Amino acid sequence: MAVSMVKKGEEIGGNVLGVESEPQIWINMTTSWLNQSDDEEVSNDFLFMNDQEIIKGYGEKNVRFLKEVAKGYDPKGVFQKIGGFELLP
Repeated sequence: MAVSMVKKGEEIGGNVLGVESEPQIWINMTTSWLNQSDDEEVSNDFLFMNDQEIIKGYGEKNVRFLKEVAKGYDPKGVFQKIGGFELLP
């Protein structure tokens, strides 16, 4: 991700992912398994994607921001329920 992309994101509203403003290379590998219990069998630091702990990785400030946005655009949590990550109780 280019530094200019991070800076532009910050200019227009923030950096929800908490991405550092430095040159980066992102590699997107898709690895999946069916059961969260299989996490223990995987010999790396991957997590089951439906694990709510992933949201915490965005940082406390960003999670608060996401919850506020969700209250405005998805107050009943409809898209959160079908999308896998619930921000609202």
